[in-house]
Amino acid sequence: MIACQRYLLWAYSICVFLPITIPWVVLGLGLALSIAMIIKERSYTPPPLIGPFISLALCVFISGTVGHGLHDGLDSLVSLRALLVYFWAHYALSHMPSERLRAVFILLCMGALDGVWGTIQQLFNFHPFEKYQYLQASGFVRNPMAFAGEMQVTACVALSLCLGLKKEDLPFSKMILLALTGANFLGVIFASERSAWLGIAFAVLTIAFCVSRKLFFKTVIAGIVLVGLLWLTVPVVKTRLEPLLTNAQNDTSTRVRLSIWKECISMWQKGPILGVGINHFPKLDYKDAVVPGISDHLTHAHSNYLHLLVTLGLPGLFAYLVLLGQTFFLAFSNWKSGTSSLDKALGLGVVGALVSLSVAGIFEYNFGAGHVRLIQWYVFAFVLYSLSGPAQRAEAHSSNDA
Repeated sequence: MIACQRYLLWAYSICVFLPITIPWVVLGLGLALSIAMIIKERSYTPPPLIGPFISLALCVFISGTVGHGLHDGLDSLVSLRALLVYFWAHYALSHMPSERLRAVFILLCMGALDGVWGTIQQLFNFHPFEKYQYLQASGFVRNPMAFAGEMQVTACVALSLCLGLKKEDLPFSKMILLALTGANFLGVIFASERSAWLGIAFAVLTIAFCVSRKLFFKTVIAGIVLVGLLWLTVPVVKTRLEPLLTNAQNDTSTRVRLSIWKECISMWQKGPILGVGINHFPKLDYKDAVVPGISDHLTHAHSNYLHLLVTLGLPGLFAYLVLLGQTFFLAFSNWKSGTSSLDKALGLGVVGALVSLSVAGIFEYNFGAGHVRLIQWYVFAFVLYSLSGPAQRAEAHSSNDA
């Protein structure tokens, strides 16, 4: 069984970048195998963050049940199903912690391929498998925002491994890791999501600040130079940023967001405690802000925080913020006091990824994007897993099981 979990971790590290049905098949198999192992062992150690997860789930269930009945409450819980990847990955890694490095590098290699493909898409306006020809790169997932979210996570992890992983712990040369890091950052750049650019900027500065103050100031200078070079050499950078700098009020994206946020405050005031329910955010008629042929209405608030405020009320938003805060605290603690260079580097990577997605989440509902959830909480499990309980026994017998 442990050998099967190992192969599923490798497969998931590849499939999470593909159309969403594929990673769900792998995750479903992993969950089924984990349940079988738990029944066989008759023991289960809950992962870290179980309290914040339960609190958020309760807010989702109560909001749906009180507003729309028990069936909707249960259906609302199902909307959180992508978070199950955290529990599966945590359980699998607790039995074979030595697989972390291999699974992470498979993830980064696949992310690098996705980043290069996205670069080709954007530079050459080449979208052969998509109904809508985006200005931006959309990667293997065929959606710029989801693509950007995935690349934010892998870019932060790759950068942190470059800075924190000791040479003797690398399975290959440092130059290969640097190349993988660069390719993953290409994905963030050419996804051309301005919120993702802002998020990754904050993340890189946070990672640099954690490493050293000297590196932080070098990063600030290098960042300014890089933005200037991209402005002059990559047309999409100027196309995306110039409207914000010259006349933000006429920028469609900015105008629509401000209008939606104003509506959200009015909607929240009608149900400040329980909200309207996670499945009942109203359809908003903004024809100039939807993707032709893909959607007819906006069904989210273009902000994690306002969307959860409207749908779950103040308690739900608070539960979400607590979940983010506890994740940040645990990842940062791992960075400061990890027992190995891999522990520390992955902790720093999760700090960066969380900062990036949280900042971008001010302007995007990336918490509602299935692909982003499926990679975000998968990677977070690599830091927050526990070596207690069955892990030591499993490691001792892993060769027999394989």
